Amino acid sequence: MSRKELPRAGLVKAALSGRITNRQGATALHLTIRQFQRLKRRFESGGAPALRHRSRGQPSPRRLPPKLHAQIGA
Repeated sequence: MSRKELPRAGLVKAALSGRITNRQGATALHLTIRQFQRLKRRFESGGAPALRHRSRGQPSPRRLPPKLHAQIGA
């Protein structure tokens, strides 16, 4: 997990257990309350790995076509 994603699990766990409110968790992560609620649902269904960015491991949509890439020799 990245530095940005690391504190998410702890804050979401605290919110689920009732130690902090949704507003406090959202403020700490610089999110809206609605976005924080979505994180809580994803955490409940998939645990901490579900909080990672979903496009991780996917190829960039801005990559060069393979033919052009080979032509350049990069």
